Amino acid sequence: MVAATAGEVEKEDDMPKAINWTVFLLIGVYIVCMLVLNALLPWYAADLHGSPFAYVFQRSGLNGAALREHPSAHIALTSGNYFVYGCTRYLWSMSKFKQAPKFGAKTNSKGVPVNALIVSMVFAVLGILAQFVAEDSVYLVLIYLIGGCNIFYYTVVCICQYKFRKRFLAEGGKIQDLKFRVKLFPLTPILGVLAFLAMLVVTLLDPSQAVAIYVCAPCYLAIYIASHFYYKKHGVTVKNIDL
Repeated sequence: MVAATAGEVEKEDDMPKAINWTVFLLIGVYIVCMLVLNALLPWYAADLHGSPFAYVFQRSGLNGAALREHPSAHIALTSGNYFVYGCTRYLWSMSKFKQAPKFGAKTNSKGVPVNALIVSMVFAVLGILAQFVAEDSVYLVLIYLIGGCNIFYYTVVCICQYKFRKRFLAEGGKIQDLKFRVKLFPLTPILGVLAFLAMLVVTLLDPSQAVAIYVCAPCYLAIYIASHFYYKKHGVTVKNIDL
């Protein structure tokens, strides 16, 4: 999300501060949430059949926020807001760099990528409808696709960060010129790749979770192959991308 919002930052020097504060706030929020959960929810009341946050809502009288029999009733405004914003910004960015239809790059007078927002909302609505119309098929596939995606997606992020730093220095760049420098490079991206590979192995060993990999792996492989031939046809290679 920090990377997605970087394009809206007026001062590049604010990026390191934003990244660091994001990490600290996430850690702080999780600690506070754990303290609240431990204070409100008896240890014997937590199980694997529902979210502990949902149980707290339920005990507080917000049954619409958390029903064990109806997960669709969970309050998910924060998560939904994140995904709508993220999808909109990613589609706008891809359109801007000719990786998606160019109409997605159009913005209104206030700089809001309206077309990208509309497309994101349409797919969001279709995803919600799929939960009620085909929960055991289409919706389940979408959940597996998103869940398995995280392993592949963040592994690629670590690899790209590693290759970017290597190429940046090879082309005469200086570490001091980077607004934000990853600590303990190259150990950090390497450990990231190893960690996600470990997650992949553990996921494959669990029959109930392995299906997520079986669903998303062919999809992302198809996307990779299609994009490879597309960029090869248009003469776009890693070597001629302007850093």
